[in-house]
Amino acid sequence: MKYVWMLLAGWVVGAAAGAALLYVNPLTESGDPSLAGFEQTLRYRLPDDALVLTHSGALPIERTPFEVEPLWESAIRSASLAMLVLRSESGEPLAVASRIAAPSKRTELLTAGVLANDHWLVSLPGDGSFFVVAESNLTSIAKDTLVAVRLLGREWREPRTYAPTEGPGIAGTARMVGASGAFEERAGRALERYRIERFTRSAGLERASGELYLALDLPPAVEPEPEAEAAEPVAQQLEP
Repeated sequence: MKYVWMLLAGWVVGAAAGAALLYVNPLTESGDPSLAGFEQTLRYRLPDDALVLTHSGALPIERTPFEVEPLWESAIRSASLAMLVLRSESGEPLAVASRIAAPSKRTELLTAGVLANDHWLVSLPGDGSFFVVAESNLTSIAKDTLVAVRLLGREWREPRTYAPTEGPGIAGTARMVGASGAFEERAGRALERYRIERFTRSAGLERASGELYLALDLPPAVEPEPEAEAAEPVAQQLEP
């Protein structure tokens, strides 16, 4: 029995130490990169624009629809899967995105923070599709929600905005890779921002919104084909 109590005490101390690192460690704070150069914005709201959202049950947000199966297999239970409607700045449906996020092996509470690998496949009907590969630092979000509200019992008082994207592209942006249609053989940058409007201790994340900022590089230059040499007249070819 002594070893059981020692194990429980170690778990409690470890959890408390991890929460403390999340809450007070300035080394793990995410930055706020510039939006200069981004020419398009796709928006979504949670839970309204989530066609499907599932995870193992560990995340503080309900699965959508509730009947969807949780991710219980050991290989994927640390991940989350979602299919989202992405809208234009005026609110019109513009794209559908499939998204998978999973914890990064580079997570280190002392120096790096809580990192996640985020992969998108975004399809715009009639235009084409592209991938977004991102690494996100979720430390600030975890500190304000899981630690402050769920562990410390504090109330969520006002909406807060986060810019978790930290790479793997240049200047802390995500990589955008064209897949088909107008995006084929093109590349660019992406950046995501969250706005959490309501988070409660009992229900977790109740209302939030997201913005995906996009910047495409110029399309590759097409070199003109060499002009075909004019064929000699047949009559000249037959001359002796």
